[in-house]
Parts: sequence; structure tokens; C-alpha cells
Amino acid sequence: MFYLRKLTCRLLLVGLLNTPLGGQTVKKSNSSEKLPQSPAAAESKETPTSAQQRALSMLDPLSVATAELPAGINKVHIQAQIADALWEHDQPRARRRFEEVFLTINSIEQKKPTDIDFSSNLGPQLRGALLRWIVERDPAWANQLALSHLNKSGKLEYDPWMVRILLDTDPERAVQIIKEGLGKKNVWLNELLIKLRGKNSLLADDLFRYALVGSPIDVGLFLELFSYVFPDAEKSDTRSPLSTDLIKQFLDFGYRALMKEADAVERESRKEPSVGERAGYGYMNVVGALPFFEKHMPNAAPKIDTRWEQVILTLKGGKEHIRQVKLVRRPMSVEAVLQNANQVRNQEEKQLLYAMAAQKSAEEGDFDRAFLILEKIHDAESRNAVAQPIRERAAEMAVAKGNVDMAYRYSTEVEDLRTRIRLLMGVALLLHDRKEGDRAMKVINDAERSIDKVQNGPDKVYTMFKVASAATRLDPARGFEVMRATIEAINSAKKPDGTGFLAIGFNDFDENLLLLARADFDQAVRLARSITIREASILAEVAACRGVLVRE
Repeated sequence: MFYLRKLTCRLLLVGLLNTPLGGQTVKKSNSSEKLPQSPAAAESKETPTSAQQRALSMLDPLSVATAELPAGINKVHIQAQIADALWEHDQPRARRRFEEVFLTINSIEQKKPTDIDFSSNLGPQLRGALLRWIVERDPAWANQLALSHLNKSGKLEYDPWMVRILLDTDPERAVQIIKEGLGKKNVWLNELLIKLRGKNSLLADDLFRYALVGSPIDVGLFLELFSYVFPDAEKSDTRSPLSTDLIKQFLDFGYRALMKEADAVERESRKEPSVGERAGYGYMNVVGALPFFEKHMPNAAPKIDTRWEQVILTLKGGKEHIRQVKLVRRPMSVEAVLQNANQVRNQEEKQLLYAMAAQKSAEEGDFDRAFLILEKIHDAESRNAVAQPIRERAAEMAVAKGNVDMAYRYSTEVEDLRTRIRLLMGVALLLHDRKEGDRAMKVINDAERSIDKVQNGPDKVYTMFKVASAATRLDPARGFEVMRATIEAINSAKKPDGTGFLAIGFNDFDENLLLLARADFDQAVRLARSITIREASILAEVAACRGVLVRE
């Protein structure tokens, strides 16, 4: 069996085609990567309001209460939120609180892996996330803390989380550390280069050039840096923000890396003369990269193609693998893909090509045509797997263009409850922005009624949070009503033994209870305290305090 035929039609459809349409949709996450940023502000000289005074008096007891929480992401983020909320009102106290968070992180690192359900790099992630809060308040202090951590053993240690902070506070020093760390594991070179280029393109390109010159020829590095050179490579866009010389230098590195990898695959094939994972994916990467060589380094493209075909053809199933990969990986127009689909006899290939054509139509913004093409996919489950992200993207683009009716239509057709409610709340906010408050509230009310039928549990709580956040933007009074229902859903989501089992994230209350506290702080606090899951209650109380203490 040759390599690609080991995959089912469904896996091909979802695995090869499950890429963002026209850009990635950013979703909220409970990981430390999504930590909300506080606005930079000088220490306030204004007399605190009555609500602020009550909020300030609540923070110390809340800080003490976090000691009872299990070690993990939420504990660290709650403590950081408390410190940040204090900053504009009592900066020395805020600094002490931030320092206490470092102690919490250190205690988490000292626990055995079995004590907490996180990987061993949780500490560095949390420390990096914490410093991002501090960067917003005092960049110089954040820089000092990052350098101190990197030099804690008297010898500079490479920590990508700390280096990412230094890119904001001391880019030149960060670049120096990255250069010294090249060749080490988990350097995150591509991610750091992209971040640096947004701040200082000259410095980023210098680091990029240094990495190419100073690193061993390696196909892994070539593939890792591809999106830095060609940001829209997934769309087969061969344009690059880099200079012609840098593009040529990169592709020359890639040419040598791909030829070296072909030699390695050839040596391996002497032991296993069939298309395995390394040869299979290697050739797929080659075919995907060839258009970029053809555009910017045309003399190298045929040499790479010939060499890899020579290697793959010696393998069992190699000829068929080459045919299939070229069928699905080469950039083609929608019409060309459809023509290929009509000509092939293999049903798996035919369905895959129809899926590709539908996605390409969606990428071009022709969603109606995309859905017509999808009707050609006979397997319902495979068809839905491809259709769902297209519907989601169609709804998002319709909202962005202000097309309410189209956005509503596509949103209601999404089967996944969480995605459907999220999209519909975007429609409601669009209607609100257009001063169509009655229609907006109808969308919210309809969504809430549909969620009432959902069984108590994580899905119900997640979607109720979305509705509460949208209702809060439209009308605080209605926001309080939906938030009360959301808390009832939280309290009802219990295990058989009566304990809560929801994973409430550190930012889940930011778009609702935090904002509602500005309308009625006391009512927001009462709602927060009515939550029976202790960790969620603390998160909600801190959000209410931040609502009146942190400036917009």
C-alpha cells in the first residue's frame, strides 16, 4: 500500500484541507497565551469612588482565598489580575502582589509532575504570561525581571518565554540571546522573528540572515522559516516582504536542505523500500514548495523536482504517490480542480478534489458556489466536516462587511452549538452598531431560548457566557438578567457527587460581569458570590473589582 492510500477519504478531507480560510479566526483560550492586556496607566492621584474603595477592600481577602485554589493557570492569573487592579491605586502594594505571583509559580515548578496535570514547561509559560502584565505597567521592571531570570544560575539560560518579553523591552538584547540559543531545542525562531519584524524589520532580517548562515543545512529549519519569508504560503501566494537577496539566500538554503533530505530518504529506502512517513511527507513538502522556487529561483526548481521523483520512484508505490500528491498539492484554479475531479476514477480522490474546489471558492469569497460544489461530496460526514469551517468563515466575513442577513443565514446553518451561538452574538452586536436594537435583542432572546433546551454542562455554560456578553453590550439590565441565568447554569453543572466540574477560565467574566460592575458594582458582586463553585466565584469577584478599578 502506498503512503497516501493509507488515509481514509475523511482523514484526507479534514487533515489536508482543515486550514483557515482567508486568515485565522482568533478564539479565546484558557491557555497562558491568551492573557488579557491591561492598559498602561500612571499611578492615579484621584480619590477613589465609593465603589472603588469597596473593591480595594475586597482584594486582600480575595488574594488570601486564592491560596486554597489548586496550583495551575487560574491561580496564577487571579493573583496577577489582583496585582494589576491595584496598580493605579496603590503601586507599592501592587508590586508586592506581583512578586508574590512569582513565588506561586516557583511553588508550582517544585511540585512533582503527578501533583498537577500540566507539562513540565508550565512554569516558564506562566512566568512569561505574568511578565506580559508587568510590561504593560512598567517595561523597565519587566526587562529587569526577565534578565534576572535568564541569568539566575550565573550562566545565561535560553528561555523562549523570557526572550519574547525582551523583544518588547530590549529587542537588541533579545536578538543577542536568540543568536546564542540557535541550535538549542525549542528556540521558537520563526515565531520570534515574526514578532520582531513587527517592531524592527531591519533587526529581524539581520537575525534571519544570521540564522541561515550559522545553522547547519536542515530541511526542518527551512520548513520552519517558510512562513516568515512567505506569510501567505498556505494560499500559494509567492509574494514576500523580504528583499530579493534575502529570498534568494533562503531558497538557496532550502535547495541544499531539500537535496540533502532526498539523499537521506534514499539511504533509508535501502532498509525499507516503500513510501514511508519521511518520504511521503517529504515529497508533499517538495511539491508545495516548488511554486516558490519557480517564481524566485527558477533554475533550482527542476533539479529539486527531478531528484525527488528519482528517489520516490524507486520506492514501492512511489509512482502512484507522485501522481496523487501532484493532484492535490499543486496550486490550481477552482476550474482546474473541478476538471481534475471529473476526470479521476478513484472516488476518494474525486471527493477530496471537490472539497479542495469548495475551499478555494470560499477563499475567493464565493461561498454560494462553494456550497454547491460541496453537494458533490457523497459522504455526509465528510461533507459536513468541510462545510462547517466554510460556513463559519462565511458568517464572519458577512459580519465584517456589514451584511446582516447573510451573516444571520450562515450562522444559523452552523451545526456546532458553541460556534453557532458565538456567530449569532456577532450578528447581534452588528445590529446594535447599526442602531437596530430591537432586532439585536431578538437575536439574543432567541439564542437564550434555544440554549434553555440544552442539558446542563460545559456547552450550556459556554454559550450562556456568550449571550450574556452580547446582552451586556446592548443593555446592562438585560445583561444582569442573562448573567443571572448563566450563574444558574454554572451552579447546576455538577458531578453526581455534587462537586462542580466546569473549567471556568480566568477571562470568562471579562466581557460580562466586569462590564456590569461599572453599571452596578454591588449587584455584580452579589452575583459573583452566588456562584457555588469556589474557584469560579473568586474569578467572578476579581472581575467585578477590576471593572471599577482598571481604567478602560
